[in-house]
Amino acid sequence: MDTNKQRIEGIQAEADLHIRTVEYLRNFPEDIKTEMERLWLQRQYLLDTISKMERDHKKETGAT
Repeated sequence: MDTNKQRIEGIQAEADLHIRTVEYLRNFPEDIKTEMERLWLQRQYLLDTISKMERDHKKETGAT
């Protein structure tokens, strides 16, 4: 009896794992898109900051 109960619990645990995996994979492309957008915005922010720092440096040093 315990053996059958253990088998059933094992099968249920495996089924739960498969369900969680499918749910994760279903959302995976959206997660990648969101992360790519975040990284792109971060990149743009850094490029803008570098440009501003370069302009400020030119003003301070009188460089053209």
